[in-house]
Amino acid sequence: MFTVRSAIVASVVVLVTSLVLGIVSLSRPPDSDGLSTDTYGTRWHGLRATYELLAELGVPLDRRVAPPPADLPLPTTLVLWLPNDELVSAEPAYLERLLPWVEQGGRIVVAPAPSDQPTVKILAAKKSTDVLTLLGLGGVQLAGRSALEIAGLAATDGIDEQDESEQASGRRTRIRRGAEQAWKDVQNPRSIPFDTVAVKGTGNLKETLAGVERIVLPHESTSDLAFNDSLESAAGLLRYTAADKTERILAASFQRGRGEIVVVAESSLAMNVKLAESDNAVFAYALLTDGGKRGVVFDEFYHGLSVRGNPLWLLTQSRYAVFSLVGSALIGLVILRRGMLLGPPLETLPKSRRTLGEYVEAMSRFLHRGRASTPFLLAEVRGGVLRLLAERYNLGAGEPTPEAVAGAIGRRAPAEAERFRAALGSLDAAQARGKSCSQSEALRAIQGISRCL
Repeated sequence: MFTVRSAIVASVVVLVTSLVLGIVSLSRPPDSDGLSTDTYGTRWHGLRATYELLAELGVPLDRRVAPPPADLPLPTTLVLWLPNDELVSAEPAYLERLLPWVEQGGRIVVAPAPSDQPTVKILAAKKSTDVLTLLGLGGVQLAGRSALEIAGLAATDGIDEQDESEQASGRRTRIRRGAEQAWKDVQNPRSIPFDTVAVKGTGNLKETLAGVERIVLPHESTSDLAFNDSLESAAGLLRYTAADKTERILAASFQRGRGEIVVVAESSLAMNVKLAESDNAVFAYALLTDGGKRGVVFDEFYHGLSVRGNPLWLLTQSRYAVFSLVGSALIGLVILRRGMLLGPPLETLPKSRRTLGEYVEAMSRFLHRGRASTPFLLAEVRGGVLRLLAERYNLGAGEPTPEAVAGAIGRRAPAEAERFRAALGSLDAAQARGKSCSQSEALRAIQGISRCL
């Protein structure tokens, strides 16, 4: 039968079950089911192949889902491949703290996400601080179209143009469908043609990439690095000739103290899609390991994987926060419900008090338990009667005597004075007998003296 209690219990069961399932899912490896652009990614745009390639070649390798520390070993390359723009803007301090490590001899390879990346468009991300600016390379910018842009922009092909007079609702529907299709194509793109291009390194990249001569790039790729300052600020460049016969910069190296920061314009060079063709694998190995001299640490924090290992992060999301608050309130109601019994109020009983007669009877029984109770009772009655009569006739302070009390009574009523003397005599006689005085004699003496009051 459906009752309020059963509804509350069912809600609590649903809450506990969802929390348990959430914790179980959080305990799994943060692999994004292989769908993201990270070292767990198994789709065309993932980096799983590069990670396994370096592992097979015996390169000291690590993934870090925690924020990148500022105390990494110096002979290490930290790889920031397509870091999430939103996380970079929200957590810039970790990147800024890496600069002293680079100056001491550390090395960073960064492949920034293109500003026109479809996923960024779909999520409406607003870049307030980009990764290059945080690394001290604000004068370097990405230009052209990368593989991700080509895959996402291909989704606009086949969308029919509508009449100029279409309603606003129709435009919103078309934009929404286009965004959904763009997301699908990023995950599973249409056929993208690739070209093999010749590359040429200069400066320190010439030595690092000595074995790299030809690499595979998307046919429509125009990836390039634009410099606000002179090209002389770069310690090394990797150039290639695009399909339109123009020379472009594919990668650039910048010295910072005793360390180095390498910026890569085309992110597809380390992706699964064409790693096995031409010199792409050699390029990935030589670039990331600095020609085999360094170990490699892939940063996954700025891919958003770390949040899956922290259940408390869920409370920062509105849906989970509201659900947790509602669940806590339901649990509190259950505890409150079990702690009280609802029903008519209980009758308030007055406190039990003895009557004067019960008190006198109880005291009399108590006093009669002793052997000398009768003489004690007679003496107390005698003294009490004398004090009461002395107060009544204003005999003043001090212990009243029988003669003084009898004289005071006799001045007003001589007969009562004689009766008082007789009653007091009987009481004194009974008191004089001590323990041998019976209760009946004591009672008669007390009654006699009580009549004088």
